[in-house]
Amino acid sequence: MKRIKKLFVLLVVSFCLAFASVAVAAPMLEYHALKVGHGDCTVFKMPDGHIMVVDAGEKYASGHIVSYLKSMGVDTIDLFVASHPHNDHIGGASELFKNFHVKNVWDSGFAREKSLIQKHYLETVAKSGATFKRVKAGEVATLGGAKLEVLAPVTLIKGTRSDPNNNSIIILVTYKDVTFLMMGDSEKEEQEMLKFPHVNVLKAPHHGSKNGNYDELYAQTKPDIVTISYDKQSSYKLPHNKTRKVLLKYKPIRLDTADGDIVIKTDGTNIEYPVNRAVKTVLKDKNRKDI
Repeated sequence: MKRIKKLFVLLVVSFCLAFASVAVAAPMLEYHALKVGHGDCTVFKMPDGHIMVVDAGEKYASGHIVSYLKSMGVDTIDLFVASHPHNDHIGGASELFKNFHVKNVWDSGFAREKSLIQKHYLETVAKSGATFKRVKAGEVATLGGAKLEVLAPVTLIKGTRSDPNNNSIIILVTYKDVTFLMMGDSEKEEQEMLKFPHVNVLKAPHHGSKNGNYDELYAQTKPDIVTISYDKQSSYKLPHNKTRKVLLKYKPIRLDTADGDIVIKTDGTNIEYPVNRAVKTVLKDKNRKDI
């Protein structure tokens, strides 16, 4: 496990002797999992300042996403990734394109027939002038000092409980020795096509539902930290008990967007996270609803 430190503000007063050398802080990669209710939006600020946004929540959450990015000083999104065409992942995308210059878009390529949300999203992308690409497993790129590897979709999957979920873009983000795995809403059929490496930070699939968080995934990845994006007010009562059991078994540090925005930082060796936000997982048996 990488050395993990508490994320807090240090006030340091340094008195340097004349001619003493000044140490330069190592460039940091920042991972921001935003509180967007029942949806997903993750912002990567790369060590050189480049910005990647993965998903954009539902439209009602777009105001928070836009203001959050502006508070970071963002005016350009170098890469927007739409993991799959469900409303809680692309519903707020149009506001991103209105408020920021989006250079590149990665899309899963999965088409939902009669989906007005996806139709509007694709029209917005086309009008923006952003470079649009449907990516598949094997796509590799470098952004701001970090390596981006597309692990899925491998091939078009049909006939499952949720075909859009099972054709999610899955991305492994690597900065030096630290890795982040973005799972979209992938479920069993897509995950079974892959062999996952150990990762430091795992974005839990499908908002912590039972349809995505399987023992096999956690056994392979053995994540140090898991972030879960969900809404406490949702009738789904996430994370699901089956997911809770997996978390209790593998004991990663758990951080939930339901408690607020999450910021994780790394210099490529050490990982900083908000230790006061770590969630103790317990089982709950009443009033559960499967998704």
